[in-house]
Amino acid sequence: MPCADCLKYPPIFAKAYAPLIYNEPVKKLILRYKNYDGLHLGPMFFQWMQRCIPDDVNIIIPVPLHWWRFFIRQYNQATELGKLAAKYSNIPINCAILKRVRATPSQGHKNRFLRYENLKDAFAITGSKNILQKANVLLIDDVLTSGATANACARVLLDAGAARVEVLTIARAVKDNDGTA
Repeated sequence: MPCADCLKYPPIFAKAYAPLIYNEPVKKLILRYKNYDGLHLGPMFFQWMQRCIPDDVNIIIPVPLHWWRFFIRQYNQATELGKLAAKYSNIPINCAILKRVRATPSQGHKNRFLRYENLKDAFAITGSKNILQKANVLLIDDVLTSGATANACARVLLDAGAARVEVLTIARAVKDNDGTA
C-alpha cells in the first residue's frame, strides 16, 4: 500500500518492501546493528527481509557508505544485508557499481526537504553501466524514512539504464496522524 507521502510525492523507485515498522524497539536494534559492531543481528533481520524479495530481480545493489563513514564503522550494514540476500536468493550482488561520491551529514534529524537536498549529487555509477542495462535492481538499505536516499540512488541507477529499481529495507518509518515519523 502506498503511503500518503508516496501518493503526494511519487518516488522514483517502483516499490519498497520492509517487513518491520521503524518503532523504538526496532530503532534500537538497527542502530546497534549499524553503529556498534552489531553484525550478529544481520541474519535475524534478513530472516524477516527474505520474504519480501521480489521474484524478478536481476541484481542486488546495496546503498553505499561514503569512504569516511566506512572507515569509521569498518563495514556497510546495507552491504552485509545485500550479501545475505544474494546468498539465499542466488541473485548476483554488485557492491561497487554504485558509489557515494560526496560525504553527507546524517539524515537522522532532518525534515523531508532537507533530506532530499542533503543527498543531491551524492551518488554516482562507477565502472561499466552494461550491468545495469534493462536490469531490475533490488536496492538494499537498513531503513526507509522519507525515501530520499532510495530516490537519490534510484535516479542514478535508472539514468544508467536500469529498467526498474525496487527497495528492500529492514524497516519503514510510518508517520503518525500529526505527520511526524
